[in-house]
Amino acid sequence: MNVLLVVWLLVAAPPADSPMDASTESVHSAIGRSVPFLQREGQAWIDNRKCVSCHQVPFMVWSLKEAHSAGATVDQAKLGEASAWSVDWQNWTAPKNREKTDQAEAETGNIDTMYQLLLSSNYSDDKAAGEWEGAFETALVTRQEDDGSWKACGQLPLQDRPQRETTEVTTMWTLLALQPRAKELPSWDDKLTSAKQFLTEAEPGQSSEWWAVRMLFEQRFGSPEKQQEFKQQLLSRQQEDGGWGWLVDRPSDALGTGIVLFALSHQPQEGDAAAIGKARRFLIDNQEEDGSWTVPSTLKRAKGKVKETSTYWGTAWAIIALVRTQPAP
Repeated sequence: MNVLLVVWLLVAAPPADSPMDASTESVHSAIGRSVPFLQREGQAWIDNRKCVSCHQVPFMVWSLKEAHSAGATVDQAKLGEASAWSVDWQNWTAPKNREKTDQAEAETGNIDTMYQLLLSSNYSDDKAAGEWEGAFETALVTRQEDDGSWKACGQLPLQDRPQRETTEVTTMWTLLALQPRAKELPSWDDKLTSAKQFLTEAEPGQSSEWWAVRMLFEQRFGSPEKQQEFKQQLLSRQQEDGGWGWLVDRPSDALGTGIVLFALSHQPQEGDAAAIGKARRFLIDNQEEDGSWTVPSTLKRAKGKVKETSTYWGTAWAIIALVRTQPAP
């Protein structure tokens, strides 16, 4: 066998990981292998669809920022272009509807796009705020509904869970995105009080996303006791393979697992280590050769079929989660 080939095999061979966790090297490898997929498919969406879309470009931007922070090679020039393109409201509408859609309409129809882009900025290592952030915050605050909620937009209301639950999830993510500069926002205390009142009527969620974001919501805006209560409920829903389905009663997938791992990365406690390790192991074991994770669609009409949008969305969340929960070297 060629000596160079032997050396390459030794370098490329995955380390011997614990059955219940993944090594630092295998996590870094998974992050690096996902970058070409995220860059290629995200740019293809921009080029072909010419629309930001809440499940695509914001998560391209966020996940590639996270991958870069973990040391993966990311085309920074392309990422910068995509970031600038994504925050221009004129790119939030399909080209055929662009001329007849003004900024106010675009913002009203893109609540999820705005909070996702804010979250990607909030978690970025680059702390220089752009003008768009303040504009998004103002747009979101002024678009809170009379009942205290923020309404999900695009195809999200068509997801395979109660519409009320989807609205609750959008409401909680929006509050979390706004929180870093909350006190500077007009009538923030009243807005938060109204949202909390809306959430008092929430039924237990059917999606892992609901449990994860509810735990984060209680951590930021509720009580330590409530946070622990929701965390334990979330952990009790971890499946034998270490993952979570996006819907709690479905098989594990990267979308549900990524969102839950991201939530658990906030103020983790010693008792969380085993669950986090098993979830990392699930993601490492199920990554495809092209760096993606295959994920069933969240839309009710898809009946559990895999869609390219859900696969992209789940892959982005998997990378965000792996970066945020990297094991110690």
